[in-house]
Amino acid sequence: RLPRDARRAPGPLVHAANHKPLTRRRRSAGRLLEVSSDMQAIVIDRFGDPSEFRQTEVPRPQKKDDEVLVEVHAAAVNRSDVLNVRGSFPFTTLPRIPGRDFAGVVVEGPGDLLGTEVWGTGGGDLGFVRDGSHARYLAVPKKAVAPKSSAVSLEEAAASGLAYVTAASAFT
Repeated sequence: RLPRDARRAPGPLVHAANHKPLTRRRRSAGRLLEVSSDMQAIVIDRFGDPSEFRQTEVPRPQKKDDEVLVEVHAAAVNRSDVLNVRGSFPFTTLPRIPGRDFAGVVVEGPGDLLGTEVWGTGGGDLGFVRDGSHARYLAVPKKAVAPKSSAVSLEEAAASGLAYVTAASAFT
């Protein structure tokens, strides 16, 4: 269960009747946290119109040694996400969680990043052959996240990924 003050992604949530997520407890910086083994995500199991997709419960990803686990607080929906859901990219593997741009908090990973607000944008695989950001949690390589500036909100950071990459590519 999320804390009362946690931000939830907009849109309908689909819950199975009488379902209680499995949780485990862990200590972090002197606090006891509950981490659910399930999470809400949008999953593409067939291509189609984006309006047909709804959130569903899936297992929370397990990070690998070189990765961080980010609790996603905001995720952008870009043109490539819509095209991906429609089946426009033949290299997309199913089932898949779409989404490329995100912002959130590192909940597992190196001690220097734990609790840090970060943002990132997908490389060539996020949301296509690797589960993406349209979920409560996202496992990505440590090098795929950057600390978020205190000058922008999590929502603004998530929305800036594609624009940042596009602008940066114009200078190279």
